[in-house]
Amino acid sequence: MLYFKHIVCVIFMALFLCSSKSFAQKVTSNDSITTMKPVIHKKNPRTATVLSFALPGSGQLYNGKYWKAPIVWGGLIGLALLAIDQQKMYDKSNADIASLDTDTSSLFKPKTDPESQSKLIQYSADADYYRRNRDFSWLGFAALYMYQVVDACVDAHLSEFDMSDNISAKISPYIKGNNLYNYHSGISFTMKFNHKN
Repeated sequence: MLYFKHIVCVIFMALFLCSSKSFAQKVTSNDSITTMKPVIHKKNPRTATVLSFALPGSGQLYNGKYWKAPIVWGGLIGLALLAIDQQKMYDKSNADIASLDTDTSSLFKPKTDPESQSKLIQYSADADYYRRNRDFSWLGFAALYMYQVVDACVDAHLSEFDMSDNISAKISPYIKGNNLYNYHSGISFTMKFNHKN
């Protein structure tokens, strides 16, 4: 059985080598290689901005940045749900404060007793906390909404930016000196622009 496996492997290797030789091309000196430039589809920044204002994430889809749209949607939905949840908690804290004033069990107790005062302080602190969180959530929602509009506009402006290999940058350490006690060190930043027609 092992002998059979070796024979099959040798046959496949022979067929592979023969087929690679039979399909090989002979390159002559008259052949020329032409490189095609990638096709750049220019995006309209105004269209991307209007789409992002109308429906968040649609400007990113228009620009071809498909991975950004779910991030925008998730962020906006998450912040909106957080703001709604904080509003519910704020309303509950306000209802607790109102229930202290209408509590029939403390009809004959003065409102200045320590238990009522501590509850009032706790409910007021909770209401302030939830109101602040609600406000920050809506501010975050508005900031993310405006950010995605600006992001779509900038992506559309940069849609025809040249990202070819003709532009390169290099950062390296720099040491210069003529003896042990007289030298300068730093960082060297070099940019190359190769113009090929």
